[in-house]
Amino acid sequence: MKSRKMEQLLDGLNETQRLIEQALNVTPAEKFAEPFSDSSTLGEYVAGFYFHDTYHTGQTEQLRQLTGVNDKVI
Repeated sequence: MKSRKMEQLLDGLNETQRLIEQALNVTPAEKFAEPFSDSSTLGEYVAGFYFHDTYHTGQTEQLRQLTGVNDKVI
């Protein structure tokens, strides 16, 4: 049985993934080549954000290990 906090965490992850997908689907490809900050383009920023998101997704493996689940799904 999942705890309420874990359910909230997973619900939040699902919602943010949905919003990211929605934003990417409506953004024209050429927009990603445009400057976004002093040192990067929008595409570079999005790639960094994607890396950051996958890093935290990987951390859920550590949570699984701490709870005694040792099935190595990731």
